Amino acid sequence: FIFFLKFTFYQYKSISKFKNSQFRLIYQRNDLLYYFVCAIAQFLGWVPVFLAYFPGIFAYDVLGQIPMEMGSYNNWHPLAHTLYLKFFYNILGVNIFRNPNIGIALCTITQMVLFALLLSNIHLFLRRTNLNLRYRLFWIIFFMFAPFLSMLSISLTKDVFFTGFFINVLINICYMELDPFWIQKRKNLLVFLISVCGMILFRNTAIYVWIIFIVVATFYWVKYKQYFFPIILVFSLCLGLLLNNGLLFILKAEKVKYNDAFAVPLQQIGYVYNNSKNDMEQSLKKRIKFLIPDIDRFYPYSADYLKPSSKLVKEHFSEYKMVYSKLLLRYPGKMLYAFMLLNQGYWYLNDKSIVNVYENKPGFGYFLTFTFDGFGVKNTSLFPGLKDFFERQFEYPNYSYQKNPFLFILCSLAIYFWILLFCLFSAIGSKTKIAFLPLLLVFILIGTVFLGPCVLVRYALPYIISIPIILRITFNGSVKRKERIRYQKK
Repeated sequence: FIFFLKFTFYQYKSISKFKNSQFRLIYQRNDLLYYFVCAIAQFLGWVPVFLAYFPGIFAYDVLGQIPMEMGSYNNWHPLAHTLYLKFFYNILGVNIFRNPNIGIALCTITQMVLFALLLSNIHLFLRRTNLNLRYRLFWIIFFMFAPFLSMLSISLTKDVFFTGFFINVLINICYMELDPFWIQKRKNLLVFLISVCGMILFRNTAIYVWIIFIVVATFYWVKYKQYFFPIILVFSLCLGLLLNNGLLFILKAEKVKYNDAFAVPLQQIGYVYNNSKNDMEQSLKKRIKFLIPDIDRFYPYSADYLKPSSKLVKEHFSEYKMVYSKLLLRYPGKMLYAFMLLNQGYWYLNDKSIVNVYENKPGFGYFLTFTFDGFGVKNTSLFPGLKDFFERQFEYPNYSYQKNPFLFILCSLAIYFWILLFCLFSAIGSKTKIAFLPLLLVFILIGTVFLGPCVLVRYALPYIISIPIILRITFNGSVKRKERIRYQKK
């Protein structure tokens, strides 16, 4: 890690003077056509996987979302996504077509179309910043055929929509840095506000990401006497909160009192308890058992088994603080190890534990590919050969992708984290200030992902997809801010 830091920082500090000083936005008349061509290409690249798993992957959180009715809603899962699923499953599938499979197929196709349109803005951004055609083609092909993208595009999980909206917020931040007058155009302002609201509506932790970003970005923009940007950021936050709380009010939804905020601390306590309980006094063990009744269900790769105790922890918070601080002082190494063990899939390049997060049975592994029973949704493969290939590569018990160097690197979540870290150190070394805010937003998100209950591809998807944007803004963004503003005014 030290070698990596020194190499990145000093090497790019020395070559920064050779970077393109004319990095700016270039608009063309056929931008809209290019945008739709890229979106169609991505959609067509995902179609074979959709046919292989027709009518889509009906898994993840749908078990807790579909049964919700008026008076029984809660915000454990984003309400916007719950309503999206229920519209296609209940209204179209069950009530209109009398066939849940048709409803879910339409739901999956709609998600694929919207996801392709949202991600196509990346390709448009790369073109507007004059990236070489061969590199743009590389990213289009990558987005069409990367396994985690094609599989998640047909998976009915909230993280797909969150990723699309997050990426569009990130792109708009880049546009605002490149062109100070970008956000003053009504169309661009509207797209930005919709993207922020979508981000907040489709992941509960997005609110914290956006608040932290607003605080830091406000100091940054005020330094350059650009007061309009912070106002827009605060307004977007207020609008997102208004919509989110509006859904809570309209659906009479219950606010869940326990959440993922205690996932990492509970996992740390669970690890220390199960590995050092013979060294603990009886009183401390009793306190831990009281706070976490399921402490014996500790599983090193997922905190989901201990998360239900979050409710008890909140009710007895002073007791929890005492227990946690005592364990932290007595077993600092084990507490740190428990945290690193929980999220090692995000940073350890040779990690293979990601497939052990779920239960070891067919349909579980790198992806979820099973279908929940009891809802009438039946998986009928229209492309069995491709389905067999994916099952051999990514499902229990084979995991053949780990034996293929190309697939293993491509599907390693850690490689994308280190690329982003490489960009961060490079931006610091070359003093590329234009990359500061985009990198800040991405690493705030990564912080929330690292504090999550387990390592999942869908959690990491937003920062993986941000790679082409961050690479472009980092290695071609060395224009001084004053020069850039002067050029745009001209």
